[in-house]
Amino acid sequence: MEDKLHTLITRDNEIEKQIDEFSMAVKTACETSLKRNRDPNTSQNHKFIPWWTQELTAMRKRTNALRRKYQRARHNAETREAFKTRYLEEKARYAATIKREKIRSWKEYCNLTNSANTWNEVYKLAAGKGKPPPT
Repeated sequence: MEDKLHTLITRDNEIEKQIDEFSMAVKTACETSLKRNRDPNTSQNHKFIPWWTQELTAMRKRTNALRRKYQRARHNAETREAFKTRYLEEKARYAATIKREKIRSWKEYCNLTNSANTWNEVYKLAAGKGKPPPT
């Protein structure tokens, strides 16, 4: 192999052309043999969460902003305590809203009445909302 490569380089005297061909061969070999996880141009950064709303996005941003204000207020103890109180109130409201949206979404999912959701009847029986099957 070394003799062939050496003779090609010394005989043709077109090193730039040979480098381009070699690079193309390596690139082609990599593309065919290595697995790509995602197309870099069309990657999805976030997974879909069915219960997430625009309200939750706004609340998350507001809560994070209040947390940063609280963390940065170091010089005045009174101001720091006021920021802490506002942050903790907003954090509790945010957590309660997330919990409420999750429950609402779960109930909505369980009440779907189509053939795609086979758990509808099971949920109703487990929650005591449906009629028991005839015996």
